[in-house]
Amino acid sequence: MYLWKPIALIVEDDRDIVALFRHVLDIAGYQTGIVLDGKDAVDRLEVMRPNIVLLDLQLPRMSGIEKILKRMPG
Repeated sequence: MYLWKPIALIVEDDRDIVALFRHVLDIAGYQTGIVLDGKDAVDRLEVMRPNIVLLDLQLPRMSGIEKILKRMPG
């Protein structure tokens, strides 16, 4: 039997924090996607609609507020 899992996108450049978030989200039943910088986050959000986004606001190549939050659907 296939069980649907909600999708979480982790946008964070610190790999230790990514590991912590991923562990907690896995326990909570989420399927997780990970991107390490702002540009990749924008690209990923163009092709997927996660149920939740954990967003670092100070990212390499593009800040979280600068473009990412403005592109996320309300």
